[in-house]
Amino acid sequence: MGICEKQFNFVQQYGLNNSNGKKMLELGDQILNPFLSKKMNNYSTGKQLYKSLSYDHTSFDLNGKNGSIKVDLTKINTQYNNNYDIITDHGTIEHVEDQYMCFKNIHDWGKIGCVYIHCVPLEGEEHKKYLGYEFPPHGYYAYSTQFWNELCKLCNYKIIKNQGNLVHNLAIKFPKNYYSSSCYSKVSNNKFITKEQFYKLFDKYNQNTKHKLTKEYHKQWKKNVNQILNT
Repeated sequence: MGICEKQFNFVQQYGLNNSNGKKMLELGDQILNPFLSKKMNNYSTGKQLYKSLSYDHTSFDLNGKNGSIKVDLTKINTQYNNNYDIITDHGTIEHVEDQYMCFKNIHDWGKIGCVYIHCVPLEGEEHKKYLGYEFPPHGYYAYSTQFWNELCKLCNYKIIKNQGNLVHNLAIKFPKNYYSSSCYSKVSNNKFITKEQFYKLFDKYNQNTKHKLTKEYHKQWKKNVNQILNT
């Protein structure tokens, strides 16, 4: 999704301020939106932004653009285990089919004390609770606040901040939307939970949105939102 001002504020307040190190992994080749870019010396990428703040920055993206490394988030890659102090996700994991392997990898790649930050699509019913309509169709999955809370319990992560109505982006082509925002830290090198445990939790609290990625559904979503906002 790229990095907007509210997302970066969330990262700064809850992520960077709670990290004890400078070694950062960014999931995806992230681009700054025009408003954040203008505020931050016209940097265009997350790599430029975080390196300007003295972070030892690495990004993983299969596109290999803007200095990113071609790493498949769904394949085991032990060379990065226990390697990072901060792992950021500005809207990448929702595009990954194999959610279990993606979450297992980022668990393994973080050091003890690693701070994880996610800003991803918010689950539809929770988004409707705040704004009356669902998050615009984007990616394969949408995540609830309760999912992050329960994941932290099950994996023995320390919750820093999990909230669904905290970070928003007043996009140019869409009305206001909230992200599922989560920040937590890894307190031990315990093994990641089993696939069965993960999907029991994931399927209970999150939403599969693959069927909503068609042009027809996007048109219907816009129509419904306009009706809601004009009533």
